[in-house]
Amino acid sequence: MSAAPTLENIIKSLYSNSITELHMGNYGISDEHAMELTEALKTNKSLKLLNLFSNFLGVQSVKALATMLKTNTTITYLELSVNRAGDEGAEALAEALQTNTTLKELLLGSNRIGDAGAKALATMLKTNTTLRKLDMRYNGGIGDEGAWELATALATNTTLTYLNLNGNGLNPLILEHINAHMERIQQQPPNRFNKSKKKRVQKSPKRGSGHRKQSTRRAKLSARRVEKSPRRKSKVHVKRV
Repeated sequence: MSAAPTLENIIKSLYSNSITELHMGNYGISDEHAMELTEALKTNKSLKLLNLFSNFLGVQSVKALATMLKTNTTITYLELSVNRAGDEGAEALAEALQTNTTLKELLLGSNRIGDAGAKALATMLKTNTTLRKLDMRYNGGIGDEGAWELATALATNTTLTYLNLNGNGLNPLILEHINAHMERIQQQPPNRFNKSKKKRVQKSPKRGSGHRKQSTRRAKLSARRVEKSPRRKSKVHVKRV
């Protein structure tokens, strides 16, 4: 069995454009190491998937990743769940996605994001035509105000096919509004640039002890659950060209 690649080797591979997927969940990446990765990604032309799940990356690291996304033309999947992006990080990512036309899936569960971050992402959704999936569950700070901004954005966005706001303690009526917006978009005739796809969003959660278990099941995700985020033994996996 070959040893896991070191951070130094990973960075070299990014500079040489020799990997297409990089999985570094629970790796214990420091902000300093995140900056090194980001610098390599600024010139990388091969990576399509970047998984940095549960590394407790701070605001500055997320901002650096956002700056990279402004010019990156290859990454389509970015997993940042269980980090510390906060509102500032979310705002930086939203700004980047105003110009980025490549990223299709963005996972931001358990990132201490509040209404300000949700509003910034909602503004982005009004003009972004690339993003297909946005996961913002269990952020805690997202309230009805931020969720309503997201609902309003969905009235004009016709490309997002998945939105997850579970675990944020939202008013069920807000979630019903989001469903209504999505259903309205579904009824619009498809054009030649956008083939109509069925939009998915969680149903209004039922109150009770089984709420979390039910909402997670409704999300229909095979990815690891983010609400408890237990620390696992780090495992690095790269997929080469």
